[in-house]
Amino acid sequence: MKRDLILSGSFTNCGRQVVTDELLDFISSRLQDIELYKLQPKPGSLTGAAIDWQAFVNTSASIITIGQVLWFAYEKFIKPIHEKNFEADLYIHIRTEECKSIQFMIGRNFKDKKSFLEAFEKSIRKLEREPLNIKKMFIAKEEIRRSDVWIRIKNKSNVIKKIN
Repeated sequence: MKRDLILSGSFTNCGRQVVTDELLDFISSRLQDIELYKLQPKPGSLTGAAIDWQAFVNTSASIITIGQVLWFAYEKFIKPIHEKNFEADLYIHIRTEECKSIQFMIGRNFKDKKSFLEAFEKSIRKLEREPLNIKKMFIAKEEIRRSDVWIRIKNKSNVIKKIN
C-alpha cells in the first residue's frame, strides 16, 4: 500500500564541511512532489537536535529513485569527507504514521550503493504493509508545518515564509 513517509536526516561527524542547504537543493532538484523542511532555531535559542532536515514523500514515487537520490547525496557530500574521517555519515531516519521507523547510516552501515538500495527498498516495502493511519500522519506533518523551528524549503533554497 502506498503511503506517506517522513524522512529526516543529518550529517554526522562532518564538521562544517557540508552545508544543509546544498543537500536540500540537491534532493529537491531530483525528487518530484517532496516537501522539505530545514531546522532553523530562533536566534538565541538552544537546540539539541539530532536532525537538520525533514521531508515528506509518498511511496507512490519510485522507492528506488528516492534511495538513489539519498545515495547520490552521500557520494556528493559525505563520501569525500568519509575518506578522510571514517566517522562521517549521512544519517537517514524514516517514519510512518504509526511511528514505525527505520534508520540508515550511509557510510558507516552501507558502503556500497547496491546493499543500501536493497536494504532501503526492503525496509520501505515492509513499512508499506503496516496498517495505515492517515490521521496520525496528518497530525505529525502538521506539527512540523506549524512549528516555528522548521522552515519549509523550495527548490534552490527559496524559503517559503511561515504564515503565523
